Amino acid sequence: MSELQNAVHNSKKFHQTVTVEVDDIERAYESLMDGDAGASDHTDYVDTQGQDGRPLREVWGWDDETAEGKMEWRVHLLKRA
Repeated sequence: MSELQNAVHNSKKFHQTVTVEVDDIERAYESLMDGDAGASDHTDYVDTQGQDGRPLREVWGWDDETAEGKMEWRVHLLKRA
């Protein structure tokens, strides 16, 4: 299982945000969207910064069965220092 697959799996299982340090945020995001990491039917994201000022993309997902206003998982893609 890839690091991104583990992140989505653990976020779903433990109902918490999981942070993954990556070399290329866009490439990691594309991997999530390709379904390689077991992402959901629906996703959204916001680009921001981590506490130390590094670029961070917060990505979350939900399925049609997910309650209104809720998410199934949340992963932070943090640019590796």
